[in-house]
Amino acid sequence: MRKVILFLVFIFFTVNSSFPDIVSQKPNITIKIGVLNFVNNSRYRGKENPAEKIPVLLEKFLVREIPYISSVPHDSLERILEESNKLSSSNIQLDDEAKIERICQVLPVDLVIFGELKEFNLIRFSVGNPMLGGYGSYKAIVEIRFKAVRVLDNRILLDTIVKSVENEKDLDITLLGKPTQIMREFMAFDQLRFESDKFNETLIGKATLDAFRKLKSQLTEVVNPPKLRLVSREHLAPPSVVLIQDGQVYLNIGFEDGARVGDKFVIQRPGPELRDPQNGALLGRVYQEIGVVQIIQIEANHLSKAKIIMGREKIKIGDLIKTQ
Repeated sequence: MRKVILFLVFIFFTVNSSFPDIVSQKPNITIKIGVLNFVNNSRYRGKENPAEKIPVLLEKFLVREIPYISSVPHDSLERILEESNKLSSSNIQLDDEAKIERICQVLPVDLVIFGELKEFNLIRFSVGNPMLGGYGSYKAIVEIRFKAVRVLDNRILLDTIVKSVENEKDLDITLLGKPTQIMREFMAFDQLRFESDKFNETLIGKATLDAFRKLKSQLTEVVNPPKLRLVSREHLAPPSVVLIQDGQVYLNIGFEDGARVGDKFVIQRPGPELRDPQNGALLGRVYQEIGVVQIIQIEANHLSKAKIIMGREKIKIGDLIKTQ
């Protein structure tokens, strides 16, 4: 009796009245990004190199802010490049398409983000003697060109320039001659520690985060999870694998279904039904997630070709595409 009760409790928390599917494992189908070193064309020359530090901050920001994004750590990418024909992302020009293509060929990611730091500055406009007191106005300016390239086909998904300006007005010196916080930031501008907890609280840190937010807004317009429109399929089988050939699969989804090159899908196989042990009512069905595929070509309204990312030996004709 105790086993029956425990089983019913388990069912209660895993299914609802609409009889959802129950899956046995979770393949990773995030969009994996890599953020490489930027080119520093700003006039900032500090203790730490912003061309190396800002990409690290950007990678962490995007992974934290966009739920379907994952990443390969910045340091790992640089090691991979160094070990692959002595490539390097240092000082790469964003219009050097040949070098960008070579870099994309060796990185284990879906999307590579390159950057050019065009301006990174903290400016003070003051009235009076800064050592005696007076009025000061501070402006932080961050301007970055971002280029996002899809590794699958070296297609440029985004090439944009974002600029952020943060202003602050303050008295430069207190009555006792003690510098204010913003003046200390200005005096120590070349000593920035980008990965410290205090960086985000500085005026230049706030401008940097605002630039990241602007990039995020544009990036999510062109890089997002699959959104199938499964209409006009009355005479078609459910979205599934229809052919396996030379290590690739053909799927019965295409233009009219909203499929896009680069989309990733979990492939699953239906398992046994789950029924209530007392009255036999259908509670749901177990689905085994056995692989992941990525579309590389749209062939027709309801046909596309995909490469197998995971589960090469397991996927079979008739296996289903997970659409939610």
